[in-house]
Amino acid sequence: MPLPSRSAFLALLCAGVTLRAEDPALPTAPQVWETDLCDWDAAALKEGDWVEYELSSPSITAAPGKRPARRFACVGLDGETAWVEVTEKNAGPAKDGMVLALGVSRETGRVTAAFWGRAGGRAIPVKPTAGAPGMPGGPLVTRPSVAGTGTVSREKVKSGAALLDCEKIELRTELTSSCCNEKSRTTLWVSDKVPFPALVGERPLVKGVAAEIEWTGKPTVRGGLVRKSVFRNNATETMTLLRHGRDAALTLSRP
Repeated sequence: MPLPSRSAFLALLCAGVTLRAEDPALPTAPQVWETDLCDWDAAALKEGDWVEYELSSPSITAAPGKRPARRFACVGLDGETAWVEVTEKNAGPAKDGMVLALGVSRETGRVTAAFWGRAGGRAIPVKPTAGAPGMPGGPLVTRPSVAGTGTVSREKVKSGAALLDCEKIELRTELTSSCCNEKSRTTLWVSDKVPFPALVGERPLVKGVAAEIEWTGKPTVRGGLVRKSVFRNNATETMTLLRHGRDAALTLSRP
């Protein structure tokens, strides 16, 4: 079957139609955002680093009797680009087993190239979308800003059989734009014993926007997330570390 022309493809996207890959075993083509990896420290990633998290969110569909999980793995460094594979597990028929291969700029943290498919299969290119999911947009909306407060303390958190000494960062933020406001509460537990470092600093990102925070204490630990909890729009989303390692290998062959 001939591929659609570029103009026809753009027309389909504008009409809200999602194209499917030729392989019927693949899920619907995902949307990739330039900010999909903005919570991670791309400049500090090391080849082989990987982490896997159990997810809890009202917006995530799980396979029956299973808990959804997501794996992040740095499978290559190519000059100023880090290649990260994001694998969905127990995510229901639409996404289960899907692999995203994301090329992220180590300087800006933005996704500049993306492919998707299944482990061991062919990689299909997808163009990253500017902005962040759920971000207010449109020509009449001013650039949003974020402000809030932050508190830093210490807490031990269990991950598998290990009890990790973590830096606990509690944030209360409000995103403001000309169209709407959104308040959120975020708590991060960070450990220098965990690979795949998170991007944690005095100006944390909220939907890709650097926040102005009034701090009680300051974040000092550079390491991976052991747990993350976000409460906004009357719902809580959590990520809890299941396992981690430093031996990640490529599973999706890019052209």
